[in-house]
Amino acid sequence: WRMAASLTAEALDAEAAFLPVQPVEERTTGDIPEGMVRSWFVVPDRLVVVQMPGSALSRLLADARRTESPDASIPPGGLRLAAGGVGKGETIHGVPIDSRSSYRVALTERVLAQSEQFPALKQAGTPDPGPLLEDSVVAGLREGASEPWSVERYRTLFSGAPTRESGLWRINFRDL
Repeated sequence: WRMAASLTAEALDAEAAFLPVQPVEERTTGDIPEGMVRSWFVVPDRLVVVQMPGSALSRLLADARRTESPDASIPPGGLRLAAGGVGKGETIHGVPIDSRSSYRVALTERVLAQSEQFPALKQAGTPDPGPLLEDSVVAGLREGASEPWSVERYRTLFSGAPTRESGLWRINFRDL
């Protein structure tokens, strides 16, 4: 699900993405047909993009990391989250999350509705609706299948890292 979150962040031009982790029952090797991937999305869920302060993004990322543990206590009706677009050391665009900055974050409507489980979501701005999660992930996988990915590329995406280098520029106006 981290790879799906990274693909979602890229597709929606978001700096990070948080997706609900859904159980996948199939065990397979080799190519995975699109129909099998689509079967993993048992609940229709629409993507949304919100603006979120860095302080809230940091808390949501910490909550997502906590829910990744198989021993994590998930409340009834709660979700496990997968984070994508986040680099090593919990960075966005290669720099630590700035609590005073605002970030463009992709979520699903189901995730956004979990503000009791994830209080940082209460600071999310007005949601801008996007495509269905299933369609967005399948499109990202289809695009990636147009040319073979190396094992290292898959390893990076499975970690939830950004799909490509960022074009972020940090400018200190004092120095101009």
